Amino acid sequence: MKKISLFVIALLVVISSTVATAGPRCNGMGMGPGWGIKPSILSALDLTEKQKEEIKVLGESHRKVVEPLKTSIFHTRAELRLLWVQTELDPAKIRKKQKEALRLEGRLQEEVMEFRLAFLEMLMPKQRSKFLSLELERRTARRWGRGGHFGQGPHPDGMPDLPGCDAR
Repeated sequence: MKKISLFVIALLVVISSTVATAGPRCNGMGMGPGWGIKPSILSALDLTEKQKEEIKVLGESHRKVVEPLKTSIFHTRAELRLLWVQTELDPAKIRKKQKEALRLEGRLQEEVMEFRLAFLEMLMPKQRSKFLSLELERRTARRWGRGGHFGQGPHPDGMPDLPGCDAR
């Protein structure tokens, strides 16, 4: 039992240090988990300078709230995995940790939703319609192989699509 526990702890340390030193996986205006806004789409909206500044401020404040949540989710999930590999399972601890992880993930999804609503409210009706059309087109292209995500061939800009990073 002691060998297994030491192995699991060592494994978690290696995983944690790898993730911590890896740094951000993308640059640009990533505005949330899985919902980044591509600069090319923003430029197609003919935003005013005021709108650009408001979007920048919104994105920065969103990241300040979301990053600690993502870190908490990562650590909670790691603790949950550790509980599952114990030779003596403690169902009460597992249930409690699972509820904590779900609560944090729910908060993260709420933050993403609030960001998206605030962003869309900043746009004029014509801009909003154009944005939604471009987003749908981009997501459809990725899904059907014209973006390097599920289909054959490289990404149009030569970079692979990274999970949760739509901000190129």
